[in-house]
Amino acid sequence: MGLALIQTAHAQSSRDLDTAIKTSPEGRQGARGGCSFRVAQSDQWRRADIDGDGQEDIIAPYVTESCGGGNYWGLSVGIFQRAGNGVKLIGSGHVEGTIEKIAVNGARIVVQTLGYGPDDARCCPTKKSSEAFLWSNGALRPVTPGRR
Repeated sequence: MGLALIQTAHAQSSRDLDTAIKTSPEGRQGARGGCSFRVAQSDQWRRADIDGDGQEDIIAPYVTESCGGGNYWGLSVGIFQRAGNGVKLIGSGHVEGTIEKIAVNGARIVVQTLGYGPDDARCCPTKKSSEAFLWSNGALRPVTPGRR
């Protein structure tokens, strides 16, 4: 999830997905806490029909940062669905580490990440792992993570 034309899901840019996050319940709650959100550029997006409705969805990583005025940040993967002339966030899951690759197989999303090993410098994570999520009953649920 190569990339097809983004217009098929009505998302013209990461700005469209940023707006979808900000207008979601999670985004509105985060904004009350001072959080901001930023979606990764489209080269990290994947496209698939995650929810089985026959329409392509966009699976994209995004960052939550500056909550409560602090320096907190967190990385998530979100599922964005067509909604009228735009898109909406329909599910998300927290990811640890830096995303190397996102793969989609049916309703399953596997995110390959790099995290910090005990001797890694802050610049250079080397610990490889993966996190899996499954779209089930209208929600994105974490699956027992596998290590690689």
